[in-house]
Amino acid sequence: MIIDDAFEPVAHADYFERLARYVCEGLAACGQVLCPGDVMATNSEWRAPLADWQDRFARWIDTPDPTALMHGCTFFDLRHVYGDAVLTDGLRAAMLARTSGRSIFLSHLTGNALSRQPPLGLFRNFVLTSVPDGTRSGAPGHSRDQTRVLDLKHAGVVPIIDLARIHSLAAGVDATGTHARLEAASIAGELSTSGARDLRDALTFLSDVRFRHQMRQLEQGMRPDSLVEPDTLSRFDRGHLKDAFAIVRTMQRALGQHFDR
Repeated sequence: MIIDDAFEPVAHADYFERLARYVCEGLAACGQVLCPGDVMATNSEWRAPLADWQDRFARWIDTPDPTALMHGCTFFDLRHVYGDAVLTDGLRAAMLARTSGRSIFLSHLTGNALSRQPPLGLFRNFVLTSVPDGTRSGAPGHSRDQTRVLDLKHAGVVPIIDLARIHSLAAGVDATGTHARLEAASIAGELSTSGARDLRDALTFLSDVRFRHQMRQLEQGMRPDSLVEPDTLSRFDRGHLKDAFAIVRTMQRALGQHFDR
């Protein structure tokens, strides 16, 4: 929550705390799960005046340690929801002015992003992750102790989100949402037209497979996740998943070379 700099703790803190709690608890009642890491406006650390937010963003960008990179990946995706848009626009403008051309920060952000590699081996075979069956609540008919899966979210969707974020920050474009960022970075010349198109198509396909998987889980009374067993997919889906992962891997390598430290 971004508060106007006219904020006075004694006079206003209680109101904004109650407002934050009302909104977050309302979202939870609608099905938006509360953040387990407490990165919400109900935490006073994340409920501050504009000047405080600008100072934080400056520190994160100027001192890109692991904590700063974690916060950057979270808060650089901010978008206006309600209230005076001047506050949000001012913070985003200051952030983009500071990140554009800041090669050291972008290099660290790239290194952090490249730690999440697509699950594809040297010969286009899937690299599967083992998860205990007990972690997939409600899964019927699983007698094995371990299930071999693809994590479509963290190994597929998130790397594309990371790529779009870094390219848009490097271009200094004010865009939120992965598709919009890829398009804007392409127009700005930071990302090739074909690269942006391939990443958009890969994201669309990965999201489609993920959502169909979750729909099947809900129909079976399971808790939805992003952990897909390849054998449950058609040959068509498996082939196109490999294509999508290959695109992500290629674009990650290109980004790594661009911001090579």
